[in-house]
Amino acid sequence: METFTINDKYTILCTAKGTRNGFYHRATLMINGRESINSRVSYLNRTWESFRFQTVIHCLLDKMVKQGIISESEGIEFKSKF
Repeated sequence: METFTINDKYTILCTAKGTRNGFYHRATLMINGRESINSRVSYLNRTWESFRFQTVIHCLLDKMVKQGIISESEGIEFKSKF
C-alpha cells in the first residue's frame, strides 16, 4: 500500500493486487481520515506509466470532479502533482 497526500484534507491510499489474468490498482480517497470513494483500474498487460498508480489516481481525481468533491481547476492542479 502507498499513501499520497494531496493536501491537509485529502489523502489517497493505493493498493495493487494480483488476479488470475493480470492485476489491478485500487485508489481510495480519504477525506479528513474517512474513506470516501474508490477507483479501480485492471491490467491484463502492463501499460506504461511514468510512476506506479498514476492511471488509477487520475481516474479517482476525475471521479472527484464529477461528484462535485473538488472543482475542475482543483482537479487539474492535483493531476499535475501526479
